[in-house]
Amino acid sequence: MDLTSPEDAGRPDVLAQVEKRFLPDLLADLAEICTGRRVDWAMPADDVFIRSMESHLEWPIALTRAWLLEQADKSKSFDSKLQEWMAGQDWTFVRKDPQEWYSALHRAASSLAYLLMNRVIFYKALYDKFEDLPRLEFKSSARTAADAYKNLQDLFDRAVKRSGDYEPLFYPHEHDWASALVFEAPTAIQAWKGVLRAIGGIDFRQVSSDVLGRIFQRLIGPEERHRYGQHFTGDDVVDLINAFCVRTPDAALIDPACGSGSFLVRAYYRKKFLKPRKSHVELLSELFGCDISLYPAHLATLNLAAREINEEANYPRVARRDFLHFKPDKEFCRLPSGPRAEETPIYLPPLDAVVANPPYVRQEKIEKKDKEYAKKILESAWPGLRISGRSDLHCYFWPSSARLLKEGGYFGFLTSSSWLDVEYGFQLQAWALQNFQILAIMESNAEPWFPDARVKTCVTIMRRCSDEATRMATLVKFAQFKKPLAEIIGVPATGNEPERQKAAQRLREEIESTAKDTSDDRMRTVVKTQSELWQMGVRASSILGSTPLLSPAASEEIPDDEEEDLEAETEEQPITTGEYAAGKWGRFVRAPDFYFEIMREFSSRFVPLGEITFIRRGITSGCDAFFMPRDITAEALERFESNREFRKQYGVDRLAAEDGRLKIVRAGDGSVHPIESQFLKPEVHSLMKVDRPIVRPEDFDRVVLLTANPLSKLEGTYISKYLKYGETHTFASKKSKPVPVPKRSTCKSRNPWYNLTNLVNPGFALWPMAQQYRHIIAENPENQICNHNLFDLINHDLSSAEVDALVAILNSTLVGLFKTFYGRFAGTEGNLKTEVVDVNLLEVPDPRNIPADLASKLKTALESMQERTVGRLVEEQLMDCHSPDRAKRIAEGPVVLSDELNQPDRRLLDDGVFELLGVADTKRRAKLVERLYIETAFHFRHIRVVEIQKMEQRKKSANRSFSTEELAADLWDAAELDDLTPLREWIHKQPGTSAAAIIPDASPAHLSHHAKMFDNETVYFGPDRKSHVICKSREDAELVKLLADLGVHGTVNVPAKPSESAELKQKIDDRIQVAKARFEELAAARTSLDEKQREVVELLLHWFVLGRPTAWPQ
Repeated sequence: MDLTSPEDAGRPDVLAQVEKRFLPDLLADLAEICTGRRVDWAMPADDVFIRSMESHLEWPIALTRAWLLEQADKSKSFDSKLQEWMAGQDWTFVRKDPQEWYSALHRAASSLAYLLMNRVIFYKALYDKFEDLPRLEFKSSARTAADAYKNLQDLFDRAVKRSGDYEPLFYPHEHDWASALVFEAPTAIQAWKGVLRAIGGIDFRQVSSDVLGRIFQRLIGPEERHRYGQHFTGDDVVDLINAFCVRTPDAALIDPACGSGSFLVRAYYRKKFLKPRKSHVELLSELFGCDISLYPAHLATLNLAAREINEEANYPRVARRDFLHFKPDKEFCRLPSGPRAEETPIYLPPLDAVVANPPYVRQEKIEKKDKEYAKKILESAWPGLRISGRSDLHCYFWPSSARLLKEGGYFGFLTSSSWLDVEYGFQLQAWALQNFQILAIMESNAEPWFPDARVKTCVTIMRRCSDEATRMATLVKFAQFKKPLAEIIGVPATGNEPERQKAAQRLREEIESTAKDTSDDRMRTVVKTQSELWQMGVRASSILGSTPLLSPAASEEIPDDEEEDLEAETEEQPITTGEYAAGKWGRFVRAPDFYFEIMREFSSRFVPLGEITFIRRGITSGCDAFFMPRDITAEALERFESNREFRKQYGVDRLAAEDGRLKIVRAGDGSVHPIESQFLKPEVHSLMKVDRPIVRPEDFDRVVLLTANPLSKLEGTYISKYLKYGETHTFASKKSKPVPVPKRSTCKSRNPWYNLTNLVNPGFALWPMAQQYRHIIAENPENQICNHNLFDLINHDLSSAEVDALVAILNSTLVGLFKTFYGRFAGTEGNLKTEVVDVNLLEVPDPRNIPADLASKLKTALESMQERTVGRLVEEQLMDCHSPDRAKRIAEGPVVLSDELNQPDRRLLDDGVFELLGVADTKRRAKLVERLYIETAFHFRHIRVVEIQKMEQRKKSANRSFSTEELAADLWDAAELDDLTPLREWIHKQPGTSAAAIIPDASPAHLSHHAKMFDNETVYFGPDRKSHVICKSREDAELVKLLADLGVHGTVNVPAKPSESAELKQKIDDRIQVAKARFEELAAARTSLDEKQREVVELLLHWFVLGRPTAWPQ
């Protein structure tokens, strides 16, 4: 029932709903509860509180939202001020889209209401303690918004003075323009009176879990949490980490990224459980928190202080600061002390525990100066540690936090799982093995620990240890949870606190005491010694050889298209044989039991692929759109049958294309060019369109540009013209910077910049970097060249028969399943990415010394597969499903094999692979193949179901992210400039512009210094300065250069008199500056992101000068 006012309760439809549905349902529920038929009927206390609070806030939020909407439409000054305030909250929005604007105002109204509610809640907690505090209510004289706001501020001021504390929580003297807006609507004060009455009946001290954190989760939108890497952490995983790390009641601990205080609040209760008589002041003195953001740090302080309002010195040690800039010998925070509340510096003691859900921020979003500072400090604190510049933000928190631990201190982090398998994680692995006992690494297969985070997460528990023998003997428990932690723990966090703590401790003890691989319906634990993990990493150094690890630019996400023009800043990590190089630890928490059964029995028959092949990335061109155009020769010949039409269109004789001397190509920017065939070779750009395990030239329309000749030797050729075209065009995309091709970093490193010939070394097969539900490793019999999305597999010293067998083996279902435990998924979804290091370390059945008859069997199966379309390894009904509910129903049914898993040639191939592993009995091979197919179907079914759920979740929860074009379009009309005429037309209308100048379409424009005696009236264009315009005067030249810099090319009207040129130039400068100032003002009112502001202003200026396109750029 949608009720927005008291009068709504009397509507006939509402009364009918109450009579026919609400009351009967309520009485039926009460009957079941009273008779005992329904046992688990009660909602947890914190859920009751939050639901009640949200219900009471609905009315004031709706009133405020409606008032904001009305006022913004009425008053331009109010509208501008409101937008400025919203941008200051780090929100991005579109003003002219009614739906988006309504959503933004709803968010503003909700934020203001929740922020006020936090202070009201805490006042109530203090009111229960201090009887002489005034009741939480408005005075009868409070009739205006200003009166109501002052009334509450006075109450907050009284609370601060009476308690001698909590000024940072109440901030009664700070004036915030927006805070009082919640009382401005005509009936808002009445609505808030109802809220205050409701709060008056709640004892906040009885709510033990992180209630305010859950408010924080609702209040701060997913876009901001994603931007700052903040994710709310649930009580179950927090209690498990604390059970591992908080071993004694006197343990001092820190959460270096505390958010709203989940770990600190639950640690408070754990320490209280371990020593019930421990006082509130003692507990607070041993708990330290830090957060870079003001609001979460405020909530953490409030959350801890609210545990008990019976002490005068109720001072949580929560600092608002950048933890990565904190120096251990400096003060951590300041707290009031003494009768005058003077501030005393607080220093961190040696810590017994560090627990955290550190921020997850992709490395490319971290400021370079912050990376360099953190690297310098941490590498000096941990000699031998090398932090990759490609590391995500959470990686810096590991050594930064761990340096605060005393010997034997515990470390418990909830982070992205990527460190278990990716390049920057290998350095963390080595550091952890050399400084800690790694007690447990845990991951859930049953639930996401970040409900709104795409990133797969794991828990890491370690203990600081300086003794190498002790470290290397430690048993590392890799635990995979098959059920939600709430079910495994069994006691809710809001129930009996001692029983809850005992249950979490029992789970910890069960994991710790596991000495061998075990599995049941709750969890599976794989046990490895640290010595084993170390030896795996050292062996990897010999497998990878002299090939340096390359940390790629993209860490968690697969590109949506096949182009990858982004200038990937790769970082080389040299490998030294005998040192720790890499470990693929993710398989120990992710792979099914079947994988470990196979490896236990047949491990001696497997070999890392990098031991028998050389694996190299295909050509990284730096600009695929330029270097790898599409061959449209056949299309051109079919379209233009006469030589006259063909020459008119392409500038060359048709016969030259017919006889193969020339090819007609279309570059990535849509431009068409003739190029001599001798400089082009067929190129495999992606396996997206390959549907069988073989590639041939006729299957692709891409070619790659190959020449090492200097331009002087290419003079007069079509390829020379094409290269010159690349020197002046940017081929800009959302993944690349708008600079000419030779200036891209990858191209600048080559001599000449276009020479790709040294990168060509075709392999006998191609391994795709990005994969999903199909498994195809394409044979490459004609030595096709591939780009960086594919890897060439190059023969070391295998025989021809062994190479053929290896290609077949790589296309087997066993490898198709096992590769998923060596690669890295894009978050929790189905996009798998395998980098060169992953493929090198992937263990595959060894083809060396394969019997001739078995090699023939595998080859026959492969050749059959090469004649048909290879299908997906996931059942077809799930691929056609996009509903989470239907996907869940399908997943609850019996497993269904996909059509591909029923193909006779695939079964023949997989049977041969098990024969190669040493299974001689045909019946056992058949059973193993069937088991393999069931496991494969289950694996990909699970991935697909999670993918569908995540796609639906993003649709519902994610705030929309606006493109630069959308924001610019929204601001274009709002700019309200007097004249938006494009500059060329505007100049034409100016008096005296009767002359003309032809400005070349080349950049940059160069003009000699005015002091030069000669040549100071000539403007040169392009990097080689071959094009130029000779002007009549210096004033004319300066005008032409200005127009060229602004992007105006072709014929332009200019003044006939030099004196008028200087005047016109000044007018243009003034016009541009006025527009730029207005655009900057508007952009700052739409988004607080500096980079986004700059992009929007640049695009608006581009439109202002050249005219806005009739449609947004695609």
